[in-house]
Amino acid sequence: MKRRELLKNTSLWVSGLLLTPSVVVLKSCNPLKREDKWKSDFFSSDNGNLIFELIDTLIPNTEIPGAIEAKVHEFVESYVRDVYNKNKREWFIEELSNFNDKIKKFSSKSFFKLNIIEKINTLNEIQKKESGNSASFYIDLKKLVIRGYFNSKIGVTQALNYRPIPGTFKGCIPLSESGGKLWS
Repeated sequence: MKRRELLKNTSLWVSGLLLTPSVVVLKSCNPLKREDKWKSDFFSSDNGNLIFELIDTLIPNTEIPGAIEAKVHEFVESYVRDVYNKNKREWFIEELSNFNDKIKKFSSKSFFKLNIIEKINTLNEIQKKESGNSASFYIDLKKLVIRGYFNSKIGVTQALNYRPIPGTFKGCIPLSESGGKLWS
């Protein structure tokens, strides 16, 4: 083998080694497909994806991690599966299955095709309409999401003020003195 061919082959081999990690990193930056976000063990694929999107819309990531980061979707799944009685569980699943159709009545699109502003406005309209209804799926889901988030480590330690060993008790102080957050 000639020296030039050896240098050429070596440089191609080294270039291939350097390029491979770059391709892997770039490929990993692709956004997740809807079905790749969460695989529920209890809900159907469509219902699991809808729950995931609803929860992410209700408490999104900001400077504080959101409900998905706190694994609230898993909390809701286990709560519905393990805590609800059979009738309530069947009602929840049926209402969840029909919820995307209800969203289409308010926005004329599937929840997955709405942008974030449209999602929020649609959910607000549904909440206004169902606020007096004691058997509202959306209100029930929202209560579960809030309960799951503020009982998670992220909700307690990052969204609320948290001191594992509190100091003196001050019963009535302005919110500004507590750092602008409620106490956990």
